[in-house]
Amino acid sequence: MAKKTIESLDLEPKIIGSVELSDGSSFNIPKLTNKRLLQAARFLVTDGMEIYSAIGENLDNMSEAALVVQALDGLEDEQIMKLLTIMFDVPAEEALEMSPIDTILIVTKYLELVDFKKAFTAVRKLTQMFKPAA
Repeated sequence: MAKKTIESLDLEPKIIGSVELSDGSSFNIPKLTNKRLLQAARFLVTDGMEIYSAIGENLDNMSEAALVVQALDGLEDEQIMKLLTIMFDVPAEEALEMSPIDTILIVTKYLELVDFKKAFTAVRKLTQMFKPAA
């Protein structure tokens, strides 16, 4: 009984780091979960196919910074907020209320802590599953 209880506990940390925001408060950087990975794949299929196509073809030749710039460059403001809600694991209202400086601080720290190319490669594989048959 005790063994089953221990095995059922989720002891893996949900936070991979934190960043100090402009007001001195701290924001916890969430771990990339399967749920958020699937949300990102769904987002790419529904809202970001042009971006996915541009990045997918050049993924191996791009730095992580170039990958992020390329991704964000083709998005509308609403789509960026949707992506931030997936990345930061916060409600859309909270993402909209964040200051641009804090968003930059969080994204910068997030990129330091997450293997973005590996994550995008995984999302690219998942996206193939979500694509409608031609």
